[in-house]
Amino acid sequence: MATYKGIQGYTVQSLASDPTAEDTVGKLWYNSASNVWKISSEGSGAWSSGGPYGVSMFFGGGIGTQTAAIVALGGRPPPAPARLVAKEYDGTSWTAIGSCNSYRYGLGGAGSTTAGIIFGGTEGPIPPPGYTEIYNGTAWTEVADMIVGRQYVTSAMAGTTTAAMCMGGTTGADQKTCEQFNGTAWAEVGDLSTAKQYGGGAGTITGALYSGGNPALVTCESFNGTSWTEVGDLNTGQSDSAGAGATNTAALHFAGSPYSTNCEKWNGTSWTEVGALATGRSATTSVGSSSAALAVVGNSSPAGTLVTEEWNDPAYTVTTVTTS
Repeated sequence: MATYKGIQGYTVQSLASDPTAEDTVGKLWYNSASNVWKISSEGSGAWSSGGPYGVSMFFGGGIGTQTAAIVALGGRPPPAPARLVAKEYDGTSWTAIGSCNSYRYGLGGAGSTTAGIIFGGTEGPIPPPGYTEIYNGTAWTEVADMIVGRQYVTSAMAGTTTAAMCMGGTTGADQKTCEQFNGTAWAEVGDLSTAKQYGGGAGTITGALYSGGNPALVTCESFNGTSWTEVGDLNTGQSDSAGAGATNTAALHFAGSPYSTNCEKWNGTSWTEVGALATGRSATTSVGSSSAALAVVGNSSPAGTLVTEEWNDPAYTVTTVTTS
């Protein structure tokens, strides 16, 4: 009879604890502590529970990556003083950090937990202010205002404090306007093809993506550093949706009104429906990439959710092997 080593090329190890799932795909081992055989496998992308945010909030801003994020920076609903809070995520739990200077909601964000930027949004008045703040890992500092103040903006997720991009939004009427921040001032760049607000964003200032947007649009546009071009449509259009992605060729679009669990993935050519969120929501705050993203809080029924969900693609799992 052939041995396992002869078939697979390695001897089955006896381990006191399970190894990291993603590093052992297809490997079989014996867990001596639990007295069972186990194997690691790779599956399609899926959402899983993350650390609860602790404050009901929606229309906030997001910065960073799945394991090092900042979220809130204002947010709705009022009262305003309670929504100045910003929290940092370490991949497991949220910790309060220094509050931003101006309460507002419907804003954009980019950068990292040590060099982050937020912009746009409003606390109620129309036209909205164009406030911009930069975070240095300790405190927030107000810098140059946007040229066109607006709320419900979308940001290029992979931007930085010296290369950030704000797309669309509303001043009372939906906007085509796009602006880029160079660390000192904002400058207008090529307009979106269609005026829209609160869609999904991905990419950088030279390769951005805008997906969906109000009112329940399926259209998607790609930016090459100069101008926008319409590309493949979403399968499902939803208002108040979110996006994530480091480039304009790999992105996610998820959530939306009314309390949607829908999630789609972009491969540079077309959108494919993938694993659904566990908690339906709109106006959620998004952070991260197409392979490792966060959906944080948002508007849900019967009230705003405190839930954080983590997207991982591929999803790695360790399962027990049944023997007889």
